[in-house]
Amino acid sequence: MSVYYKYKKEKFLEKYKCATSTLEDLKASLSRYRQNNSRIIRRA
Repeated sequence: MSVYYKYKKEKFLEKYKCATSTLEDLKASLSRYRQNNSRIIRRA
């Protein structure tokens, strides 16, 4: 595998991990909103 493709793969995996963590944060905030209907969490 050339260096270019290795670099692209690393960047893709980095972005994928970031997106996954963002989705986990959204899931957590939605579950918190369901529990207490906080106005602050709703606006976030």
